[in-house]
Amino acid sequence: MVRSRHIRLLLLPVLWTSHRQVVSLVGEDCELPCSVDPGSNVRVLQWSRPDLDHYGYLLFYRHPWVRSHYQHPDYRARVQPKDPGLNHGELSLVLKNVTHNDTGTYECRLLLDNNIGSKTTVYLTVKGKPGLSRD
Repeated sequence: MVRSRHIRLLLLPVLWTSHRQVVSLVGEDCELPCSVDPGSNVRVLQWSRPDLDHYGYLLFYRHPWVRSHYQHPDYRARVQPKDPGLNHGELSLVLKNVTHNDTGTYECRLLLDNNIGSKTTVYLTVKGKPGLSRD
């Protein structure tokens, strides 16, 4: 029996955007930056990768919970919010044990209580050879 899982894509209105560059080494953990003003109430947070061939998010949060059933299989147990409570405006994502396959574009989209949205685009470059120590 084949089961199909449908994900509704939430299109957020975007009023401002920003772009960031991040460089990481193979095997390390890296931080993909995203933030809002500390007093903001985040209703929806979506971390995604536009080039994924399979629907799913790296992280999907709809107040008050992270919705892990929407997570892309390649990122299960490899991502976590830098601030698990998503407090104080810190919405960055920690990507664990990066590989060359993680090189690419990431998007942090959010919707605040006042229906204002934003998008941060992060370009991640992964360098180094697998299995080599930096010592």
